[in-house]
Parts: sequence; C-alpha cells; structure tokens
Amino acid sequence: MNFPDLAYLATKRLANLTESQRWYEEAFLYAIYSGNSMEAKKFVGKFKPTKKETYIPLYHFLIEQHRYQEALNLLQEYAIKYPEEREKVKKELMITYFLLGRIKEGEEILNELIEGKGKEEKKKLILTSIKKIIEVGAYEEAKRIIWNYLRFFEKDREVLKELLKLSLQTGDPHFAAEVAEEIIRRK
Repeated sequence: MNFPDLAYLATKRLANLTESQRWYEEAFLYAIYSGNSMEAKKFVGKFKPTKKETYIPLYHFLIEQHRYQEALNLLQEYAIKYPEEREKVKKELMITYFLLGRIKEGEEILNELIEGKGKEEKKKLILTSIKKIIEVGAYEEAKRIIWNYLRFFEKDREVLKELLKLSLQTGDPHFAAEVAEEIIRRK
C-alpha cells in the first residue's frame, strides 16, 4: 500500500470518528491524491476549505461533477483569500464562466490572458475557450470567436484545421463551409 492510500485510510477513519471539518478536509485531499474521486465525493460538503492546497483539487472535483457555480464561488473565494494567486487561477475562472454560459465574462478573461502571451499559449487558450463554449451549446458565440480568430492564425495550418473541426461542431454546415472557404482564400 502506498503512502497516499495509507494516509487516506487513516484520515478517513479520523474523519468518521471525530466528524471534524479538519479531518474531512484531509480525507478529501488524500482521496484525491490516491486517485479515488468516488471516496472524495463522500467528504465534499462536510468541510469548508481552510488550507490553500485544498482549493484547486476541490475546484477540479466540482468541475468534474458539473457543479460549476460552486466551483466558481470557490475560485472567487480563493482569489480573495490569496490575492497573490489570482493570476494563476485566471484560466480556471475563464473556463468556469464559459461552462456556466457566461460567455462575455469568460471572453473578457480570455482577452486578458492572451495579451502579451506567445503564439503557442494564445493557441491553447483560444482553442480551449471555443471547445468549452461549444460544450455548453453556445454555438453562436463559438462561431463569432472562431471567425474572429481565423485571421489571427491564417498561417498556422494546424490551428486552422482545428478551427474548421470546431466550426463543424457548431452544428451549422453553412458556417463550416464559410470557414473552409475563408481558409482556402487566405492560403
């Protein structure tokens, strides 16, 4: 048995015996560290994060459970409690806004994030954003963003190929055809 598994069993037992928020938080963390999200689920809601290192694993857990508003609230609390970490969680904030369908707020953060970044980082951020927007069914917004960034990546075949695939995922074959035509025209 490895350390995270052993630590999880010990903290789980302490949590169940003491019903202490501290031990629920520890049991949650060790369940996550040992890769057991089903066990971690048992402790969510039984504690309020008190440790800095609990926030991000709890955020990711909430996202996996599609509990987006709770995840957003947690990130906002984290950013207030640890202002030096605000820049580090901007991407998660952006993604969460997109998952909540709050496209304008997510897009504002996207614009902040890509400012001053290298081309590779911009690609990742923009493509991630479009995928999340499509995931929530905000197809018109996804189409607008795809169209806006076609020009930015006009020389990058890989990104153009990905943007074309994403345009197909909007469910609008006419839009996808326009994107394909625009890519061909810009060669």
